[in-house]
Amino acid sequence: MTAFAHAVFLAASVKDVIESLGVPHTEIDLILVSGGPVGFTHLVRDGEHISVYPTFTSLDVSSLVQLRPPLQDIRFAVDTHLGRLATYLRMLGFDALYEIGCDDQELSRISARESRILLTAKAWRGNLRLLCEDNRAAATVA
Repeated sequence: MTAFAHAVFLAASVKDVIESLGVPHTEIDLILVSGGPVGFTHLVRDGEHISVYPTFTSLDVSSLVQLRPPLQDIRFAVDTHLGRLATYLRMLGFDALYEIGCDDQELSRISARESRILLTAKAWRGNLRLLCEDNRAAATVA
């Protein structure tokens, strides 16, 4: 752990201050201000001591303030038409399976076998479809 002083001249949330130091908020699991847990919207005041922690894997912090639901268990299977979305999901820390040349049926089987959320964009009425294992539209989002 490294302690350092950082001046804040305008009113700012703890999220803004942390990101101004180069730490993406998506990598933060717990924020303590002067020893107590706070959310991203906490306004930083003079003299506060801020501690920032990444996602915990071996220590249960569920009784403290949850900044967001646990994301490490959310996994996607993305078809070849959504390569940019797959890239963005990966940049945000999600497990996004993206394989060129994998047809819808195979991607659907992989999704079911590995408990992944299947995302595909087809020209079928211009909608984004979530597919079942047998390739029927399970849900359609306009």
